[in-house]
Amino acid sequence: MRWKSIGLWCWNNLSTIAQFGMWAVSAGGLPYLLSLNHGVTPVGYGLAAITGMLSFAAIRALWMRGKLWAIESKHREILGGNSSNFDPMAPVYQNKRLYLRDLFPPGRRILNDRKFINCEIVGPGNVVVALNKANGQPSVYANNGYNDVDCIQIISERPSLNALYFPGCDFEGCQFYNINLLFYNRVHDDWPWITPISDSPLLLTDAGNDG
Repeated sequence: MRWKSIGLWCWNNLSTIAQFGMWAVSAGGLPYLLSLNHGVTPVGYGLAAITGMLSFAAIRALWMRGKLWAIESKHREILGGNSSNFDPMAPVYQNKRLYLRDLFPPGRRILNDRKFINCEIVGPGNVVVALNKANGQPSVYANNGYNDVDCIQIISERPSLNALYFPGCDFEGCQFYNINLLFYNRVHDDWPWITPISDSPLLLTDAGNDG
């Protein structure tokens, strides 16, 4: 049982262990090569270790920056691209890139009873999701991701004047880009909420303190 726990810990921390291993190899690789030359001094050995560590740090920084550039490039391509080919009347959209401007032509603000699976939903825009179906059953909203998205809790008594509504629509495994997501109910505190919890005390303003 103990070895199983150790193995599980190593697996969960594999990236950290690998990084420490690379640091160790970098610190020892050049000194080892220099040690093959018996004329190397302790100072030279130490400088070689430092050089190895700095070289690894530089390579790792370039690699991380390359990953960031790739992510930024993909993000720009998504925001400036076009929707995938789709049937506006289809009940299910799967593996599609869909822009709000295409889902909601001018004058339209409601899209009813559709299912989105592994789709990219691209703004900009304000949308209300996780709304019940016509029969009163809750819609499915699960395993979705957020990119430049704010989650905002609103109250049902005040309908938004500029939001787009998805009543009865299911979203499973979708990625949202450059959108404000409006919810009537607050769930999952690890989502990117920008509104306080509903039972938070109201902030007092100067006007409220007059008199």
